[in-house]
Amino acid sequence: MQFLFPKEPLLFWDMLYPVQRRELPPPLNVKPVHHLFWARNAIYHGIRALGVSPGECVLAPSFHCATAIEPILKCGARVKFYNVRRDCSPDFNDIEAKIDSKTRAVLAIHYFGFPQPIREFQQLCRDHRLYLIEDCAHVLTGETDGDLLGTFGDISIFSWRKFLPLYDGGQLVVNNPALKVDIPWARNSLLFNVKVGKNILDKLTEASRSKTVKVMSRVLDVPQSLGRRLLSVSRRQGAVLSIENQSVDFDPSLTNVRMSGFSRHILRNMDIPAIREKRRINSAYLLTELKSLPGITALFTRLPEGVCPWAFPVLSAGRPGFHAFLRSKGIPTYSWSGVIHRELPIEEFPDAEFLYQNLVFLPVHQNIGEPEIGAMIQAMADASAVKSGSAASRKPS
Repeated sequence: MQFLFPKEPLLFWDMLYPVQRRELPPPLNVKPVHHLFWARNAIYHGIRALGVSPGECVLAPSFHCATAIEPILKCGARVKFYNVRRDCSPDFNDIEAKIDSKTRAVLAIHYFGFPQPIREFQQLCRDHRLYLIEDCAHVLTGETDGDLLGTFGDISIFSWRKFLPLYDGGQLVVNNPALKVDIPWARNSLLFNVKVGKNILDKLTEASRSKTVKVMSRVLDVPQSLGRRLLSVSRRQGAVLSIENQSVDFDPSLTNVRMSGFSRHILRNMDIPAIREKRRINSAYLLTELKSLPGITALFTRLPEGVCPWAFPVLSAGRPGFHAFLRSKGIPTYSWSGVIHRELPIEEFPDAEFLYQNLVFLPVHQNIGEPEIGAMIQAMADASAVKSGSAASRKPS
């Protein structure tokens, strides 16, 4: 599908060279951190480090992406879902009611980079002697009441490829000093590095008109294709070469793959404070402009200090085709309607079902600005007009 503007952050040459070697922000610069290929692999190894045995239970939110649930099941644990309200807040009464002798851990997700009541989660887990898994996959940096997100759980998970022009990367942060993480790292092959390198060139192509970059990207298709054939007898290496970084699948044979050196290099070259500020500016502008659109509301009506949104979630109740309409207008929106885990008995969670059906994620990444946000506002105004049967044309204020 052709969009009006990039759906993800762009990669430019000055992000590769000169080498900056910037320090990662906390907690990644002060806690034991394991850099894995995917955040879902970090969840898998985190569950193993917690010592959750087969048959024991992890409480997880009913509103989720399946990639957060499948690694838990692949460890042999069971998942019991708790209610999440329509504002994405947890139902602590439901969580308490579902804790039993088999419960070992609770998963809390900081949706879209906005803090959950994480202190309450922490206290609940202490009261019941449970582990807390803090899912910060939507967090670049953030805090709540002066304390950093990612420091409350026994383990926390980050996924900075959601914010940055990286091919791969998930971080497992260990906050509980009693935990031991033992990962039998797989060696990344030359052909794996070729695949990652080709993706980097593809990203550079998206942001560059250079014919040289495009030719280099096509040239790297040859060893990658040949490598798949030669390594078809090796399940792990073949699977590694077949990785699609936008996939929601979980392959246990890939859990020990490290974050690529290319992506770690780019990560160290990123100006994280500038990226955080640009995302906040875009989110604040959207928040202001949405006030004039009837029937479309921001999930979060405030942008607290310290929050860096991954995306800007909006609700459009009563417009079942809202997401598809915006995409047809060239707006690269997302939703979780297609990534519900198969184990979720959704009929038991009407609030989560409402969110899956009505919550749409608007991009606010660092490579868009007022013109792109204006296009989003106009498309949403058009959607409102279609529902009301009137014409709509407006300019951002």
